[in-house]
Amino acid sequence: MASSKKKSPQSSNAKSQLRDFIIIAVIIGIIMLLSFSLARLLRRYHYAKNLSESSLQKHEELTRDLENLKQTFEIISTQKGERQLIREQLHAPDPGEELIIIVPEENTQRGE
Repeated sequence: MASSKKKSPQSSNAKSQLRDFIIIAVIIGIIMLLSFSLARLLRRYHYAKNLSESSLQKHEELTRDLENLKQTFEIISTQKGERQLIREQLHAPDPGEELIIIVPEENTQRGE
């Protein structure tokens, strides 16, 4: 009374198809995960590149400003430069000069 179970070809074929479907689904899942990881990596790369370019531009701008400040300091550190700065900023005359300020009359009409 030994009964032997034989696998039917349809059962074997169904299991094979199920296994193939699972393998394909896993492969597709891995590809999707890799795609999302790559997209995230590319976003980070572009962000870092933009940040680097921005920092480089800021550095160049600050270097130019520093050179301008050095030149300005060299100019105003001399007595002539100091007098020039006072004259330009405060509108003060040099010693021996007179300052003349012309003020327009308030009652004059325009166009006459």
